[in-house]
Amino acid sequence: SRDTEQFICQVLSYRGDVELLERFKAWDPPKFPLTGNHLKDSDVPNGKAIAIVLEKIKQDWKESNFTMELDAMIKRIPDALASITQEDIQRTKIGKRKRGKSNQR
Repeated sequence: SRDTEQFICQVLSYRGDVELLERFKAWDPPKFPLTGNHLKDSDVPNGKAIAIVLEKIKQDWKESNFTMELDAMIKRIPDALASITQEDIQRTKIGKRKRGKSNQR
């Protein structure tokens, strides 16, 4: 989030680490390319299954040092779906996201 970015910049500035601060400002963090829509297109059922499959593939992406391509992720969907355990289902919590003050009615 923007607050986290500002905090990191303030800490690096306070520490006097100008080189790392400049590298951090220039850094473009990787963005996870797989979405729920990709999973729906692959017939993953709504609900916990989508959350679990996304998390499993996101973990694979992290383990690939964020280099796994979207096509490889999409090919991984059936295996991730088939590997869902009862423990995964019990551990996964889904629900409505809390609204920020600006979004509350």
